[in-house]
Amino acid sequence: MGKKSEQFEEILDELHENKKACESLKSELNTFKEEVLKVLPGDTSVSSPQQETSHVKVEYGDLKDAVYDGMANYYAAFPTAAGDLTENEGKKLAQICEREYNNSFVKLFKEREETDKTQEEELHKKRKIQGIDTIEQVAEWAPEYSPEVQRVMRFIGLNIIDADEPVETAHTIMKIWGNAVSRVTNAPDTPPTLKAWSRYRWSKAKAYTHKKQKLAYYALYLLVTLAIGSLALYQHKVMRMDETNHVWYKTVIQTREDADKWNELDSILYKDSSFYDRLYDIH
Repeated sequence: MGKKSEQFEEILDELHENKKACESLKSELNTFKEEVLKVLPGDTSVSSPQQETSHVKVEYGDLKDAVYDGMANYYAAFPTAAGDLTENEGKKLAQICEREYNNSFVKLFKEREETDKTQEEELHKKRKIQGIDTIEQVAEWAPEYSPEVQRVMRFIGLNIIDADEPVETAHTIMKIWGNAVSRVTNAPDTPPTLKAWSRYRWSKAKAYTHKKQKLAYYALYLLVTLAIGSLALYQHKVMRMDETNHVWYKTVIQTREDADKWNELDSILYKDSSFYDRLYDIH
């Protein structure tokens, strides 16, 4: 504030000096006017009876020099800038505004830089607590993974895990990703066998049926599946038998005696379930 007051006082002083210069110029112009009037002769001549005109005779060189000197003195003290400020005062005012703007910009930039630095330090502290600030920290709580997988785990943790996430939750999430990446990177060269696949499915089933409620749901699912399959097989068998009987009663059995013989034969052949299928295929 002290510097600004001094600068404004300087501007006011310069304005006061310019005002004095203008007043001095005005007085000089008045003096010049009086001197010119003294130099001019006062002779007059009458041109006509109706009109009387005064003629003034001045040397061209004297008049030119006097006008040039007056104009030079006038423009030397007259301000070149429009308004109440001179050109120098306008430049000084522009410099003051530019300096204040630069100072404000630098101050704002420093404040933002300090804020960003503080936030970055706080983030590093939180990541250090979570154990993912560096790869060495990841290796401390996840030594069972390879360095490449540890690097991927740290990258995933820094991008998807919130800085305020609890340590246990963050480690659990990153270990899940670590297991998935390990499976991809350590894939066997040969395709899995049926035995390995069966063991895998059995382990999944055991894990699913670990709780009694899930075991009950699994048993109910199996019972419903068996019931639907048995009903479908029974319906297929009955429909085949009805079609076979319809063929026999329509084309072979003509009398009551034929019906009795067919019933006896049917009771014998019923033991062979494939007989009706072969008969139906022939028909």
